[in-house]
Amino acid sequence: MLSNMPPARRPKGSKSSKNRPAARHGAGAKPPGSASAGTIPIMALQTQSAPAAEEEQVNRYYLSLSTRYKILKLVVILALVAYCIGMVTAYRDDITVENFRYMLRDFNINSTKYTGEFDKISYSAGSDSRFALFKGDLAVVSPDSLYIYGMSGQTEMSEMLNLTDPQIAASDRYILVYDTSDTNPVFSVFNTFSMLYAEKLSKPISAASVANNGYFAIATRTEEYKGAVFVYSASFKQISRIYKDKYIMDVVMRPDGGEVLILSAFDSGGEWCGEIMTVAPGSETATAIITVAGSMPVKACYSKDGGFAVLFDNCIIFYDAEGFEANRYQFGSEIPVGYSLSPYFSMLAFNTTVLGNEKIVRFWDSSGGAIGTCAIEGRILCATSDSSRFYIQTPGQLRVINPYDGTYTSIPTSPDAIELLVYSDGVLVMCASDAATVYKVAGEEEVADETAA
Repeated sequence: MLSNMPPARRPKGSKSSKNRPAARHGAGAKPPGSASAGTIPIMALQTQSAPAAEEEQVNRYYLSLSTRYKILKLVVILALVAYCIGMVTAYRDDITVENFRYMLRDFNINSTKYTGEFDKISYSAGSDSRFALFKGDLAVVSPDSLYIYGMSGQTEMSEMLNLTDPQIAASDRYILVYDTSDTNPVFSVFNTFSMLYAEKLSKPISAASVANNGYFAIATRTEEYKGAVFVYSASFKQISRIYKDKYIMDVVMRPDGGEVLILSAFDSGGEWCGEIMTVAPGSETATAIITVAGSMPVKACYSKDGGFAVLFDNCIIFYDAEGFEANRYQFGSEIPVGYSLSPYFSMLAFNTTVLGNEKIVRFWDSSGGAIGTCAIEGRILCATSDSSRFYIQTPGQLRVINPYDGTYTSIPTSPDAIELLVYSDGVLVMCASDAATVYKVAGEEEVADETAA
């Protein structure tokens, strides 16, 4: 009788290949990794791809580089702080207000430029005031102050002074203010922001000039010499001391600062003679000396061509860039009652009669060539020129002259003009005692048309 009993269990650990189907890859067999129908296969984990690994490596490189730069930046900041503390400690006696002003010498501060017509700049000045244009601003020096005004009338800078006979000269870089009195031989250098340098000499200042590169020259005298010229660099260091046993009448810096022109007078056998001397800044040896017998020099001016014109008491002489005489005009019996020298034109005015107020005005171009004349009436208060016109101010009238043919236009103006300044071609600044008026004369309607006789 058969019993319904389960089969005996296999002992643990026993291995038998009986009843275990062999792995086959033949027909009907499932390949490894295949799943039965209706089941979800287990996806094998994939390793990181090569591009992703490369990107992670690049990021780690830049992260390391950034860390190095952060450390370097911290080291530089610490070194800078240590340096500043060390310098302040070592040179604390040299940290002064004057030195901070010295640092401002190269600041290029420009103000609002002129854009309108017939603008008026009001100020408080007197007949002893002097005027100059500096970087588009108007500088007004009086015995007690220096003011710089923008073309719209605003005050850019003010400085209190103590002068007796103030004079002013300006270039593209500095304003030079000096006193020509016998008791107060001082000069000061300014920019639009502040006073940069000041010095008091032992003897009176007779003339001064400043170049566009910041070099300037001061003419004076000493106990041993009748004349002396001190030349300073743009950093206010004295680079030349030129002594002369003659009376210095004028000193002019060439606009680029490459040459100093010195006019002096001396007595030779009871007759006054003039000497023209040129010197390179930094040197005390003359590059050229020209002597003019029987003439006393008065004023000199460089021309736009590199030559220069010299006005004497009895003639005017024009020299080329090499120092050779190009032209000369002897006054003869004529007595000049007005003159103006500029880089573009030179002008001399002579009375035509002893008692009358009529004048003949003669013009020369920059090379010394005589170009034209015109006849005007009235006392000449001031005169100047731009590159194509000449301007003569008489009481109440501004004459805009074509120097080549002598024709001119008259414009009614204030009767008390002190100085005429050229802002640009065709734009003038007429300075009076209480205000400066800007005139745009280019294209003005002709008020009175006259032709020279």
